[in-house]
Amino acid sequence: MASDTADTAYEQVRHVRSQQRADPQVLHQLRAAAMTTTVAATWATTEEVAAFTGYKVPTLKGWRSRGGGPPYEKQGRGVRYWLPDVHDWMKQRRTRTT
Repeated sequence: MASDTADTAYEQVRHVRSQQRADPQVLHQLRAAAMTTTVAATWATTEEVAAFTGYKVPTLKGWRSRGGGPPYEKQGRGVRYWLPDVHDWMKQRRTRTT
């Protein structure tokens, strides 16, 4: 049941990201809702993490090859991200000034 709610939240994030003029405030609220609905931690693909974080897939792939970006795990031939790790990584990158 929690997984269905999480899927819906991520679909909302993907939909808003696909719009040309996505409101940053709406994206922030959707991301927060997605993280709170994934209490039962979830694995995500590179594409899902790209939609969630706002970074492009090639950026995430580049970070992986250079040893940066959010923590990930190889599962067979695929790459998966543990969403609580992605959330923690995003919190660590938060700044108060530029």
